[in-house]
Amino acid sequence: MCGIFGILNHTKLDKNKFSKSLELLNHRGPDNYKSLHYPTFSFGFTRLAILELSEHGNQPMKSLKTGNIIILNGEIYNFPELKKILKRHGVIISSNSDVEALLAFYDFFGIHKTLESAEGMFAFAIYDKKLNKVFLARDSFGQKPLFFSKQDKGFIFASEIKSILKYIGNAELDLHSSLNPLFTTGLPPRGKTCFSNIFSLDPGNFIEYSLNTKRFSIKKFFSIETLVDRSLYQELDNLSESEISSRLSRLIHNSVKTHMIADAPLGSLFSLGLDSTIISKIAGDYKDINLYHFLGEMDVTKPHLKKYQDLFNPNISIVKEKESDLYRDFPKMLYHYEMPNKLEGSALSLLCKQAKSDGHKAMLTGDAADEIFGGYGHHKEFLSQCNAYHSAFKRNFSKIYKHIFPGGLISVPDSNPLGLAYNTAPFSQNLDEVSHNLIYHSGSRLKEWTNAINAYDFINNKAEKFSSAYLLDEVGYRLERFLIRGDRFGMMNSIELRNPFLDKRLISFAMNIPIRYRIKRSLLKGYETKSILKRVGLLNGLPKSLVYRGKVGTPLVVDNFYNAIISKINFDGIENLLKINQNDIKYALLNSYDKDLDRMKYSFIAFETLHKLFIENKSYSDIGEEFNSYK
Repeated sequence: MCGIFGILNHTKLDKNKFSKSLELLNHRGPDNYKSLHYPTFSFGFTRLAILELSEHGNQPMKSLKTGNIIILNGEIYNFPELKKILKRHGVIISSNSDVEALLAFYDFFGIHKTLESAEGMFAFAIYDKKLNKVFLARDSFGQKPLFFSKQDKGFIFASEIKSILKYIGNAELDLHSSLNPLFTTGLPPRGKTCFSNIFSLDPGNFIEYSLNTKRFSIKKFFSIETLVDRSLYQELDNLSESEISSRLSRLIHNSVKTHMIADAPLGSLFSLGLDSTIISKIAGDYKDINLYHFLGEMDVTKPHLKKYQDLFNPNISIVKEKESDLYRDFPKMLYHYEMPNKLEGSALSLLCKQAKSDGHKAMLTGDAADEIFGGYGHHKEFLSQCNAYHSAFKRNFSKIYKHIFPGGLISVPDSNPLGLAYNTAPFSQNLDEVSHNLIYHSGSRLKEWTNAINAYDFINNKAEKFSSAYLLDEVGYRLERFLIRGDRFGMMNSIELRNPFLDKRLISFAMNIPIRYRIKRSLLKGYETKSILKRVGLLNGLPKSLVYRGKVGTPLVVDNFYNAIISKINFDGIENLLKINQNDIKYALLNSYDKDLDRMKYSFIAFETLHKLFIENKSYSDIGEEFNSYK
């Protein structure tokens, strides 16, 4: 896990400014720092050494055979397989560096075969000496970030936006791209950021840049829809829940083992939720591993924590919530987020900080399981509404019932649930579909949602088809928001977070599991989320009290925090961005009745903080002290 920064076709390169821009990524890689400058391009790299700890793993890395050069942020988990393929062609890789294996693979097979074959989380740049081109690529699910900007000073790319802003010397928030993050804490339109003329390379895409013509093109090498397999779905549709859970368990075991490959100390984040508990338990089957648990003031996990310690692993480090940290640390969080996301990231940051102080460099997480297996309330709500809307009996019964008993207790949705399915949470928010899609997403979300539905065209049952598509879309779109959180809060503490649920073979299997196994429906209990994953937990020896414990989010005490800051902060940046008087903004935030008002309060405070950090160029420590004085 590292930081990459580069400029292509630069004019009058300012090496001092280049160096300072790269230094802003030191938190991503404190172990080694290096730049290479050539007449038409410059590559910079900061390294967090996890595989091949010797100098043989340092970057930028140059091929002695071809002269090609690579800088890579992330991990190529299947690099042993790539080495075996190369060996069959007479190419021997002697080091344990995944980067050296990938570069040699590119030298032999080219960019298309390399992207098709590499499994892992990555963002990389490869200079091809023969073609005089640079290829920039980002992994299939967007676990690692890659930003770029076309400027008069050249084509600039980096692992984080702040390095680009440092080099170009100015920043401006983009109104259109900021609306969705501001009002929903969702993502900017596809490929954009909250900043003008700074773009994000989409997951599963690569850029081909010609140093001769100074032109570039963006191409897709992976689409989430390709994981849907009609024959596999039909095979699983004919299997029992027990058979499916056994196969799923084996896939998770294989992925966990793969994600544990490291030459540096590795631990596991342990929320005591189902997902992280399964990952931590399986990891512990293969190696003694330290776990890290966040204990909030409102936490109810203590009895479950003790039970896990007694049964499986006593090595659990407890990190406790401290309210005073939130005021001072919030601006630092936003400095690393570079966009509104989730306040709960502060807990993740504290865990990573503790793990780093204990000597760890990599941590396993349970991220992505909710999106894959249907773990959120809006997943079962969508399935419920689809079942009701597409049931002729229920619709007719509801019409008769409402005619006899107006305003009665029984109701079936009159509008198609698909109209809100692809829009940003909260799912139940009454939004106008067309304006939401066009204004917040530049029209991209409807197309993505349509592609997800078409992937399951072979399913006749509409509720099954649409709910399967809904979860596929979750992985393809909404998941990235949580991956951004993991990347930023791990790397701000020089910790690499690894996501075993994001193994492509595992996800391909999961995306073809019939929805009735992921979200189980019963007359007595209603809809049960992540049903098949709970079976996996039981298969791996977890007690029912842990497997069936109710879903609890990260418990943070934030009421005083939100209101104290809103009452005293100057919303100058948002006032200028939206052209709305800040007194009206404050009144709306402090007096509205929206059930998701806390989410809105967070996003407005976050956006104003971004403005102070990157437009006014204030330090996060100064802003933190200012916020702390508001208590």
